[in-house]
Order: sequence, then structure tokens, then C-alpha cells
Amino acid sequence: MDYEGKTYHLIGLIHYAQGRYAEALESYRKAFAIYERIGDQQRIANCHINIGTIHTNQGRYAEALESYQKALTICERIGNQQGIADCYNNIGLIHYDQGRYAEALKSYQKALAIFERIGNQQVVAILIVQQHRPYPLRTRAVCRSLRVLSESPHHP
Repeated sequence: MDYEGKTYHLIGLIHYAQGRYAEALESYRKAFAIYERIGDQQRIANCHINIGTIHTNQGRYAEALESYQKALTICERIGNQQGIADCYNNIGLIHYDQGRYAEALKSYQKALAIFERIGNQQVVAILIVQQHRPYPLRTRAVCRSLRVLSESPHHP
């Protein structure tokens, strides 16, 4: 049964990549139902995140925020720091798109703190710049971002 959920999830990813959001949502919801039946909280959270991403791309921000908030609650409950940070980053992106820059900055800073703590340096570099998007880019922030990225073990 777990493979069935994974298969629906992967089909959803393919539909999403092709821009076929309705089909992706259907696949994610099927995966969600299976994960819910078997109690796989991490994958339930992943479905919420993916559904939120589709809603964001469709400009359905209230629904996206609801999906990200559900995922955040699950990730906090199970202690998934990467998931928590991803949710805060996604919530920040929505606030930014809606022109709510102060709220976006707060979310980005929460995500940044977690990503720094867990050592995800590539995302840290992106977030350093991203937090300054509503404002003129500061040379110091860009330099810090480039330094962090160059020190990343995955940097080519």
C-alpha cells in the first residue's frame, strides 16, 4: 500500500512539472488518502507542501497558506526540522507575493535560523539574498550569501 501512495505522489510530481495542476492535485490527494490510512505523517506533510505549492502557483494564496500551515503543524509534531524550515520559507514567499514584506521577512528569518542550525548551506545562501528582496540588495548580504555557498560541501 505504501508503494501505491509513493506512485501517486510521483505521478503528481510529473503532472506538476508539466504544468498540469488539476491532475497533480488529484494525484497528491490520492497519495494523501493512502498516507493518512497508514499513518505516515511525514508523507502527509509532504503532500500538504506540494498541494500548497500548486495553490501558490495558481495565486490561491489563502489555500496555499492553509496547506503550508497543516504541513508545519505536522512537521513540528514529528520534529522534522527541514520540513519546518521549508514551510516557513514557503509561507514567506506567499507573504512576499502579497506585498506583506515584514511578514515575509519574519518567515524567511525563521527558515534561515533552522537551515543554519541543520547545516543546509545552499538554502542558507539563497535565503540570505531572499530576505532582502523587498529592499535594495545589500552588498554585504550578497557577499555573505556567496561565501556561504562557496563553503558548501556540495558546491562545484
